Amino acid sequence: VLTASNAAASFADKNVGVGKAVNVTGINVTGTDAGNYSFNTTAATTVDITQRALTVAATGTNKVYDATTNTAVSLADNRIAGDVLTASNAAASFADKNVGVGKTINVTGINVTGTDAGNYSFNTAATTTANITPATIASVTGITANTKIADGNTAATLNTGAAGFTGMFGGDVLNVAAATGNFDTAAPGVGKPVAITGIALGGVDAGNYVLASNTASTVATIVDAAGQGGAFRPPLASATSLPSAGLTPAPGGFSLADVNALVESFPTAAGPCTDPEVACEASDSAVQVQTLREPADQRPGIVAVSVASELVTAGTGFRFVLPKGLMALAGDAPVEATTLSGKPLPAWLRFDAASGGFTVAGLPARALPQQLRVGLGARSVVLTVSEAPVAAPAMRNAAAKLSPQGGG
Repeated sequence: VLTASNAAASFADKNVGVGKAVNVTGINVTGTDAGNYSFNTTAATTVDITQRALTVAATGTNKVYDATTNTAVSLADNRIAGDVLTASNAAASFADKNVGVGKTINVTGINVTGTDAGNYSFNTAATTTANITPATIASVTGITANTKIADGNTAATLNTGAAGFTGMFGGDVLNVAAATGNFDTAAPGVGKPVAITGIALGGVDAGNYVLASNTASTVATIVDAAGQGGAFRPPLASATSLPSAGLTPAPGGFSLADVNALVESFPTAAGPCTDPEVACEASDSAVQVQTLREPADQRPGIVAVSVASELVTAGTGFRFVLPKGLMALAGDAPVEATTLSGKPLPAWLRFDAASGGFTVAGLPARALPQQLRVGLGARSVVLTVSEAPVAAPAMRNAAAKLSPQGGG
């Protein structure tokens, strides 16, 4: 009766291998018949060490929307304590770029390196989840307000087509789904503040953004209805007829609804007069030329020319030019200007058909408002030249430089 045992058995090293030598030491034999035997106290054998399965798990990281599916994850594994391993991944991405909670992240290209990497097998892909939260639009810019004729209320018609979004990522699509505009007061004036409130985002990427503020501001003009010589006389019913092709104003004047729906502002071409017979100088804001409606074949266009009070009071002169877009409508056809009734222009007003420029010299008292007709080939435009109060210092300085000219 014998019992053999050993004190230890060990490989030369811990690493994976085939047919690795095992050293056995401390062999001992006990039992009833042990004294009848002598025996070796060491031995050697071989055996394989195979790789241990390593599970590499990923944990997602929440991110703020950035218009990409890319994201970052952290990796962990079930290695044997003390082993030296470094786990990494080639990519981690959401299924889509959009904002959401608990969105799946696919982790690919997992690799394990380090001194003990060869002793493990491991997964090369994993999944996890994380959130994408909305990015912030710091401000909405580029919303403009239409010029309107005074109608006793502060409501402003907004143009949002050219709106810009500070903080929007390139390639994304946003627009203004809703916004409300109001002038500071209902009184006529040029460059009046317009408060824009209730801005709401639209567009396919609207859900990926939040607004830091749903307000903005702009400036616009309210034209004085009382000084339009009857051509504009709000408030009007929406059914009020527009002028006929013969340019005779219909009773009540132009439809306010049509005018407000078609407002489009052009920069003024006002500037220093070059005519040696006229001494006048005006800043760019001294005369404002605004196209309220483009002309059509059977319908005249509407243009409002607002002249600063200081300039009119000086009674000397000023100059304004029709927008190039209107002049281009004439093509090669002759361009001519008359009064609205078809009579020649008054002596104090001259028109240059080549440039579309009007020159006023020696403006008589109470000569404004004045209505004119400009023929552009088959189309025509009705101009209403009226006084608009503008108190800007630059305007007063410009008016102060004017020297009187004799009126005709």
